[in-house]
Amino acid sequence: VEGWACYHSEMDRFEQGGHEFGIVGCAVGASYAVLVAEQMFASGCRMLISITSPAYMKPMFTDPRGHLMILGGVLWMTMGVLVMRKMINFKF
Repeated sequence: VEGWACYHSEMDRFEQGGHEFGIVGCAVGASYAVLVAEQMFASGCRMLISITSPAYMKPMFTDPRGHLMILGGVLWMTMGVLVMRKMINFKF
């Protein structure tokens, strides 16, 4: 695409309803890969802490405040997934 400043990716252009759109295909996939890697790293850190210091993580599973934190984390992750799904769901 003429005028596209990024030399290492391509932008696909199309028209829909009289408006012109441009999509960079790898942008969504790359950010998703980073999010997955971040979650795997966080899970690995949690497992390492659980193995080396089990008393540190115990309140997360035994205290009602820990349950609330886990529930909050699950809700935020779910909301993030739904927002990202809505952002990348293109209907042609």
